[in-house]
Amino acid sequence: MKAEEILKVVSVMRHDFLNHLQVISGYLQLDKKERAGEYIREVTWNLQRLSEVVHLKVPEIAAAFLLGEEMAAGVEARMQYNVQSDLNGCSVPGTVAGQAVYECLDQIFRFLDHENDNESMENSPRVMIDICDKGENCVCTLSFKAAPGYEAMNAALDTINEQLSKYGGQLNRAMDKESGMCTLEILLSKNFLTL
Repeated sequence: MKAEEILKVVSVMRHDFLNHLQVISGYLQLDKKERAGEYIREVTWNLQRLSEVVHLKVPEIAAAFLLGEEMAAGVEARMQYNVQSDLNGCSVPGTVAGQAVYECLDQIFRFLDHENDNESMENSPRVMIDICDKGENCVCTLSFKAAPGYEAMNAALDTINEQLSKYGGQLNRAMDKESGMCTLEILLSKNFLTL
């Protein structure tokens, strides 16, 4: 992840914030107070969803997920989070863990299945993200429906796994060929010691 990418996300978030204010102002000027209230609730829900990610104890992983939000928007997809851990105690260096999450998300959005897309953002492709602790690991599980040709991402995933393994981490992958659901499980050791 580069500083330029993070600054781009901040710029987009600033633009979105100003846009939200303009939409609310427009509803109020048109005396559509009920619709303004609904819109405020939608924006608030989205900000609360992102706040779970921002409060992770590994800031590089939080930044990777924020960059992932930008990638998702670029392909009209959504990220849905289930955060059960703040990743406290992860011994994989933040730069390595953050880069692993970022690279996995990059691969996901290259191979995300858009076959059943329709006009509604509600039904847009999703990447399900579960963040939890399992035994001696902090775990980030990324699940998505893969498009045909997803096997092409294996080389990139092998490289990510090699980097993680240097610090006791691991990248597991599973594919349900019948449903097309692909799962990437990033294991980040809690007590790996380097000599």
